[in-house]
Amino acid sequence: MERVPSQTSLKSLIVLLLFLLCSTQSSFATTVITPSDDDMVIGARAILRGKVVAIESSFDAQTERIYTYITIKVREVLKGQITERRVVLKELGGQVGDRTSVIYGNPQFKKGEKVLLYLDT
Repeated sequence: MERVPSQTSLKSLIVLLLFLLCSTQSSFATTVITPSDDDMVIGARAILRGKVVAIESSFDAQTERIYTYITIKVREVLKGQITERRVVLKELGGQVGDRTSVIYGNPQFKKGEKVLLYLDT
């Protein structure tokens, strides 16, 4: 004798499959490869020691993005042709009013912090 599935069990199976399909999430992964010290020295156009003196974020209406500007007082130039006493780094992300943009992997700076920077354009 052959068993025929009832319509109720078939509907339940379809509902369960739809639920499983709808509840799956796509995931994104980030792979980080840390370069060696030699690679960082060779790849940098400039290397400097300094102190963070100002951090300011602003919204760029043209690109509709938030940028953070970090002002560094240069203490020592270890590589490169930097003659300025202050350097301003432009970083994507930041907070302006109630708008926040987080870019994972960007360095975090604090005012008054001493830093060693490997810079490239």
